[in-house]
This record gives sequence, structure tokens and C-alpha cells, in this order.
Amino acid sequence: RSRHTSLSQAALETFARGYVTGFFEVVSAMLSKPVPNAVTATGPCGPRDLAAYLEKFNAIVRVQIESGGAVAFLLSGSDANAIVAGALGEEAAADVSIAGRDPGTLREVFEPCLGGGASFFKEKYGKILVLKNAEALACGPVIAAVLLQLIGADGRAAEFSFSLGDGHFAAGVILFSNILRNAIPQAAPAQGGSTVAGPMSQDEVNAMLSGLRPNADTETA
Repeated sequence: RSRHTSLSQAALETFARGYVTGFFEVVSAMLSKPVPNAVTATGPCGPRDLAAYLEKFNAIVRVQIESGGAVAFLLSGSDANAIVAGALGEEAAADVSIAGRDPGTLREVFEPCLGGGASFFKEKYGKILVLKNAEALACGPVIAAVLLQLIGADGRAAEFSFSLGDGHFAAGVILFSNILRNAIPQAAPAQGGSTVAGPMSQDEVNAMLSGLRPNADTETA
């Protein structure tokens, strides 16, 4: 039983690191520069844990997995705005919230990032995660209950750090359903504690950034 628990924990940690890696590979491609990132060990995500996270972070990027479960990134509004501005070629504003941004624009920027997380598992393990209902939004008064329902009562959380360059060091949290540990083959070893966005081919970059082009279709599934 202890061995099973150990394997499950290793799979949870590997999932968190893998999804964060894929997410920031796309951010790196959008910003045309490396975005180093590192993930800590996972822990539970109960109501108290989530309440503490929502005191620190006010932007949410989330998506459901068609086969079950969901993933959500918690970021500060200023960091989310910096990513959006860089992706769109705009000058970064000092806004501390994404509440005033167009939801469609937010989805166009962050949906490919969420897709990058899923692509990581397809490329590394041959595991296909079909995504649906991707969105990015500012925290609202009922968001905690919605997130807990989305992630599940046994959801997990992992804190991560990243750098957007020019001395911009930031942090966030990835929340995900416990069932998503199944995306990791049982024999797969856990990754190291630090990851750096690797190079992507031009075809991969074009595919990931297709949602940012005017009049482009932005289907998740």
C-alpha cells in the first residue's frame, strides 16, 4: 500500500511539473524568449488551501479534461496582463487585474498555453488529453466554490515560480484533479524540481499561436 501511495504521489508531482512545463513552453514561444519555471511538490487543495491561494492570486486560467478532471492556473493579474501584452505585442500595463480585458482576447492568448500543457503528455507519454471549456477570468465572489467543484474534493495543488525576464520574477499555483495522475505511466520517473522552456520548431510555434491570429478558429477539443 505504501508503494502504491508513493507511486501515486510521484505521478501527481510529475503531472504538475509536466503541465507547467508545457504551459510555459507556449508562453516562451509567444514572448519569443525563454521563460524559466520551477514547481514545488504537490499538496492537497481543500477549501482552506484554496482560500489562502485566492488571497494571493486574482487571475484564473482553467480548462476541463474531456475524459474527466480539470486544470486551473492561479496567477496575479499583473503577471497575466504581462503575458497577454507580450503575446499581442503590446506594451505591458501596470494593471493588477484582468477584469477589464475582453474575455475573447484572454481565451485566445491562454487557450494555446493550456494546450501546450496537454501537448507535453502527448509528446512524452503518448497520452492524449482532450480539452474543453478553456477560459481566463478574474476572481469573483463565488469562484472558490466553482473551482472546488471543478477540481474535485480530492484535488491537488502545486506552487510554481517563473521569470518573464528583465528581473520579473513571479509565482503561481496549478490546481488539478487527482484523477489526472493517470496521465503518467506507472513506471515513469518523477522529473527534477526545475524546468526550463525548451526550443520549439517553427511548425509547433505556428500551431500554438494560431489562436492569436485575426479571425482564426479557437476550438479547444
